Amino acid sequence: MTTDLLAGHLYGEKLKSRSIAGFQLSEISYRPAYRVPKHSHELAQFCLVRQGSFSEVYGSKTREAEPLTLILRPSGETHSHQFHEKGSRCFVIEIEQRWLNRFNEHRGVLEDSTQFDGGLSVWLATRLYDEFHREDQASSLAIAA
Repeated sequence: MTTDLLAGHLYGEKLKSRSIAGFQLSEISYRPAYRVPKHSHELAQFCLVRQGSFSEVYGSKTREAEPLTLILRPSGETHSHQFHEKGSRCFVIEIEQRWLNRFNEHRGVLEDSTQFDGGLSVWLATRLYDEFHREDQASSLAIAA
């Protein structure tokens, strides 16, 4: 059985959350050895691993996620997680449909699950995480830009 999660609903302990300009940003903590059952999300999302590690099963594939791994999950992708002995802390960026519509010519990029281990995508997600924690007047503008 697969659970379909609505926007903003995530497994784990939500430490902080902000909704800005069509993005739902959340920092989530997962305890050691925590298992998340098969589920999918209403919105496409990026998940930046900040601490710890986990294994993820999606479709017939498995991936390992460690600090500074960035995972792109298209909306509706069924997956499950097994967090390792130290648990994990992740920064999740859910993308509302209106943003996806703006990138119609690049739509194929957001339709397949992808993992980034370094590079510009991880750097940008890390910058977004920094702005997420600033919460000054300019941080919302920087996130929206």
